[in-house]
Amino acid sequence: DLAGSIRKLLRVTGQVIIKQEYNASGKGNIGISITEDKEFVGVMKTMTLRNSHQSHEIAQHLWATYTNSFSQLLIVEVYYPNQGSYTAQFWIPPDGQAPQLSSYSEIRMEPRWVGIEIPPHTLTSEQTKRLITYSRWLGRSMQAQGYRGYLCCDAIITNDNRMLFTEINVRPGAETHAYV
Repeated sequence: DLAGSIRKLLRVTGQVIIKQEYNASGKGNIGISITEDKEFVGVMKTMTLRNSHQSHEIAQHLWATYTNSFSQLLIVEVYYPNQGSYTAQFWIPPDGQAPQLSSYSEIRMEPRWVGIEIPPHTLTSEQTKRLITYSRWLGRSMQAQGYRGYLCCDAIITNDNRMLFTEINVRPGAETHAYV
């Protein structure tokens, strides 16, 4: 399944990212591309898949190396080259109360996580509005399903200026200490 997912998702951008089930700051992330000239941010290692037959070898190596009793899954995602990573954190109260924006920031990567910048200086006012608006909408959607607590909505700005949400963390984010 891992080898097939790698082959299938490489067709989208020529790059995939493999993530350990439990890890943070890019420490469990491996980038795989079909050519050596591709760049990744947020990975600890990169690999090049020179032919489709190599996908089984790479998958076996990744599975043996990055799964253990704590991390029993590997997540395969299309990697979109991007201009930057951002997050908006909300407190989601009980139903009937509005989600509260705690902060929004740029996630600094060099090439893995090194910190955050509050507020992000690289977002336009329109991008900032979209990040907060869509994150609040995701918070309301989760609130309607019964969720209460912190919510961090992470997004990237792709190289063609689209905002793509990459994950939602249901916990305080790394920037929490800055405003608690």
